[in-house]
Amino acid sequence: MIAKATTTEIETIEELTIYSLDHSHEGIESLINGAHKCGKDLREDTKIALESLLPLTNALHEFDSFEYNLCSLFVIDRKEICDKDGNLESVMESFRTCLVKVEQYLEKKDISSLALLLLTRLPSTLARIQALLPSLRQYIDEKYIQPETKHA
Repeated sequence: MIAKATTTEIETIEELTIYSLDHSHEGIESLINGAHKCGKDLREDTKIALESLLPLTNALHEFDSFEYNLCSLFVIDRKEICDKDGNLESVMESFRTCLVKVEQYLEKKDISSLALLLLTRLPSTLARIQALLPSLRQYIDEKYIQPETKHA
């Protein structure tokens, strides 16, 4: 028996954004797991790790673009998206620093520092982004979705 595909009716960019944010948790979890795997592989078999590093860095850059486009589209002040541990602006700065460090360590062939970054700093930064996703979703929902439903 073939399972019936479920579909979600999305009519606006705001609804698409909420849908995407609702499904971002799994994507970030995958990035965290990928970073851990690459970091461990770098310590054990550099060749295998370097082969899996390209798809990981591509996915990290895609996520960076997604976040940037999202904040640009909705004119989001990243300082407003916060919790007790900080705001999205500082977390994204840390994330982008990680991306730069990955490139620097690769250029220098500093495999031990790259492995450490992938095992520690990058996953913890991604976890912080993941923790702020509900606040980002709530911000967009309250500012863009709920006002539309009140006028409908």
